[in-house]
Amino acid sequence: MNIPILIVGWMKLGRTFVINSVFSVAVTSIAMLYIPIVRITDDALLSAVFGGVLVGAGAGVIIRFYGSTGGFDLLGRLLTIKRDLPLGSLVFVLNSGVVFVSGFIFSRELAMYTMASIYISGLLVDRIHTRHIKLPLMVVTNQGEVVKRELLDNLYRGIMVVDGEDAYSAAKVKVLYTVISRYELAYVRPLIKNIDPNAFVSVSERMEVMGDFRRDSNFQKKPAV
Repeated sequence: MNIPILIVGWMKLGRTFVINSVFSVAVTSIAMLYIPIVRITDDALLSAVFGGVLVGAGAGVIIRFYGSTGGFDLLGRLLTIKRDLPLGSLVFVLNSGVVFVSGFIFSRELAMYTMASIYISGLLVDRIHTRHIKLPLMVVTNQGEVVKRELLDNLYRGIMVVDGEDAYSAAKVKVLYTVISRYELAYVRPLIKNIDPNAFVSVSERMEVMGDFRRDSNFQKKPAV
């Protein structure tokens, strides 16, 4: 049943994403066949909570490294291409529709436990997969041209540059402002530090950005020529 969704993913997200997803689905399917089921507790609520934590942590890692567990994970990833939506919350909404209907066919109580479990899973996914979170980045440095060039060479981001002045020393500085994804922060931080260890860097958090913002940009170092 995942095959039609994987075909759409191949067309929209590329071969690497689909290969990672197929590997994930295959490993999950085999594991469900051969890993023995052990009853740890008779409390359905505890099972729902801790099961949701484990599933969410595993799915979050898979999604962060450009893959999916198939099904609604992949559909949710497709929907987030154009809009900055929390993937875990989106998958929760999609899955809840199916669980809600199943509650009228099987057991309403089990359906409610299941919805609680996938809600917790969604929270974990959003804590690990943070591409939807946007970070306004402001850099004050006396190495403005070098920092600007490095950011432009390595990020698909526009940068606003403003002339500034240090209030204490009256030294001339450059103020650079841009918006990056949370994933890119891990690469931008050491890049700036290597150029100017004394640069003043301010990072805040935004959930939504209007305008021409490339949502699926990855930090890519261009090869030296």
